[in-house]
Amino acid sequence: MRLELAALRERPVQLNMLLAILVNAATFCAFTYLAAIATGPARITEGAVPLLLVVFGGGAFFGVTVAGRFGDRYWHRLINWSTPLLLAGWVLMSLTVTSTAAFWLFTFLQGIFSFTLGSTLVARIVATAQAAPTMGGSFATAALNIGAIIGPITGGAAIAAFGVRGPLAVSAVLVLIALVCWLVAVPLSRSTAATNPLQ
Repeated sequence: MRLELAALRERPVQLNMLLAILVNAATFCAFTYLAAIATGPARITEGAVPLLLVVFGGGAFFGVTVAGRFGDRYWHRLINWSTPLLLAGWVLMSLTVTSTAAFWLFTFLQGIFSFTLGSTLVARIVATAQAAPTMGGSFATAALNIGAIIGPITGGAAIAAFGVRGPLAVSAVLVLIALVCWLVAVPLSRSTAATNPLQ
């Protein structure tokens, strides 16, 4: 176990875990409070909230399917595209939160982008933790769980400070941090091919 835990010192594993934490925190930050946002500024009735969750689940299923089909071979492209799209989605969802139609649309789209990116990052954690063939999967689970803790806490603080729109804005900030980390890692990997954090 000590030898496998040593894989956590590897920069590729750390990078992918950090990205997974941030992306999952953003997902839980907004969608933990989806009902409050929907029945507030989005003007969706309480009776329609279960259907809204189904719409999100449909997007999530589609995102997982995309990651499962293309994540191994095209993971770099998926991260390159889905991260800025996820960021743009949170920003636009926050700005158009009073539009009921837009809220339905972005609930579906953010389900797609969140789980395309999140699932791809899970696969990258396992792939880069080659020195931990037994525990690599637990690293991914730990990253997701840390994000699932951070998300609702920051979302709740955002509601207290800024109202029910707050979690959407905080989700955007979390993904922005993830995007910056990713963009910083890419040029570093090109200059240090022997220790490529993207392998």
